[in-house]
Parts: sequence; structure tokens; C-alpha cells
Amino acid sequence: MAAQLSRGGPRAGWKVAFNVAAVQRHFGLDGWLLGALAESCRLPVATPYNIVEGRKIKLEAELALKLGVDVVAGATLDFARAAIAAVVAAIELVDYSLPSGSLSDIVAHSFFHAGFVVGEPRESFVPLGPQEPTVIRNGEVVRGPDAALRIEEPASILLRASQLLERHGQVLRAGEWVLCGSLIDPVSVRPGDAFEIDYGALGKLELSITSPARSADSGA
Repeated sequence: MAAQLSRGGPRAGWKVAFNVAAVQRHFGLDGWLLGALAESCRLPVATPYNIVEGRKIKLEAELALKLGVDVVAGATLDFARAAIAAVVAAIELVDYSLPSGSLSDIVAHSFFHAGFVVGEPRESFVPLGPQEPTVIRNGEVVRGPDAALRIEEPASILLRASQLLERHGQVLRAGEWVLCGSLIDPVSVRPGDAFEIDYGALGKLELSITSPARSADSGA
């Protein structure tokens, strides 16, 4: 993970990984893990994402937390709630063409991380409705939320994250993002796709998918 950050520039924050119970059981884990986010992987809103040939990209709808202060291990739930400066709709892109032979391989590339997009900040968390987030691809609804992945208390994620990081001499820092894990079964993407994800009170995010060759042809 440290090697990945050295290539990707400053750390932007952290991502919850393996938040699916079946995946945790497969790897003999007692809960989810954390991967690092490099600032270079943060995608500008409304900018197309280019898929390089051979990549297996999937889209995940998530919540992102922006931290206003550091959160260290041992913090209380009330402190963690107050530490959240904004709750934001987010998209994570993952690349399943990356090595997956061992857990060490997966950790090294931050659990298939390929990029992330964050929307407009909201000052407080508004629980998502039973149909949110809804993923629309090319005008058609293709995915709804997974009830087993629903987030009721975002601050509790910060508490576990701070405990995991303390073991490795790391701290959740003010200004960092925390992606809270996919709320949906990931959706495969392909060049030409146009996505709109509706997060209810947290707003909507849009993302178009293209390829480097198509971008060059269009003058982008």
C-alpha cells in the first residue's frame, strides 16, 4: 500500500474494503479492512472515465465522509459524529483485472481501487431511502441498494477505521476522505455507458465511460 501511494501522490484518505460478509468469511476476517486512496485517483466531477483495453472495471455507489478533525483510536461515537465535516454521495471504480492471487496482492493495490468521484458536500447525514442509491445506466435502472450493506451510523465506521490504522502507526487526518464501502452489488461498465446515480437527499452523481481512443476521436 505504501508503494502504491508513492506512485499515486499524496494520500487523499481511506476506503472501506471487503464490507460483504461472504467475502470476509472467505478470507477468514472478522470484519472489513481499509485501503488507501491516492489523490491522483480522485476524478473531477463530470469528467469521463477512460477504460484502457484489458481492464475489468466495475462501479460502486458509496457514501464518503470528509473529516474536519483527526480521529484517533479510542475516540467516542459522539466525537466521531462531530468529526464529520460533510457526508457526500460518491462513486468508486474498481479494476478486477488487478492481481488477486492472495490477500497481500489485493491489499497492495488497495483492494482493486481504480478511482473515485465525490459529489456536493452535505453538512449532516440523511439516511438513504429504501430505494437509494439507484443506479441508472443509459437511461435504464440497473441496480438498487443491497439492504445488507445499508449504513445506519457513518460515525461507527470511523471508530473501526481508527482502530485498524493505529496498529500500523496511522491516523485518520482532518481533510481526508473515507469511502464507506459499496452500497450495491458492483455494476460492470463499458465504453459508451452513461451513469446517473440517485442518492435521494444527498443528490445525484453522473459519470460517463469512454476509451482513450474515443476520447482522442472526440477531441477530448
